Amino acid sequence: MLPRAIVLGYHGCCRELAQEVAAGRREIQSSSNDHDWLGHGVYFWVGDVKRAIEWAQQRGVTEPAVVGAAIEVGHCLRLADRHCLEFLREAYRDLKLTCEQEKVPLPTNAGRLFGKRRLDCAVFETVHRLRSDRNLVPFDTVAAYFIEGEELYPGAALRALDHVQICVRNPRRILGYFLPRAV
Repeated sequence: MLPRAIVLGYHGCCRELAQEVAAGRREIQSSSNDHDWLGHGVYFWVGDVKRAIEWAQQRGVTEPAVVGAAIEVGHCLRLADRHCLEFLREAYRDLKLTCEQEKVPLPTNAGRLFGKRRLDCAVFETVHRLRSDRNLVPFDTVAAYFIEGEELYPGAALRALDHVQICVRNPRRILGYFLPRAV
């Protein structure tokens, strides 16, 4: 039997929520915005507590804080795995055809550096719908490397805010929460 793959994820939020979640009195609510990059679920910065607190601060959260989570990735749609990218290509084709048949516009990614990722969200949600329609094992999590920010140095392929993000669709994959040491 293979060992379980577990990652540490960090969620930026307000201090009250972080404390309540870590104490087991509340859960982080799944996001279901139409612009969530990896589709619907609970979002974490993988291994980057600093980026999680920065995110909360950028959003103007009063008393920004971070709650950490031990996440068993389970059946994961990993965008670093080439075969997983084919799921997205197929989902895009299905979504495009559905939009054409229903005579509705295909969603688009928009905003500063595509801050509103409606197309991406719709494609990911189509992946999950297709798996369900075909009685395939659902994905518990979605993980991807995200390119963000200004060039790290002139001509760099790396950006100042690049990170790995994980979207947890199956909340049972969150093994537990904790409060990280001061950021």
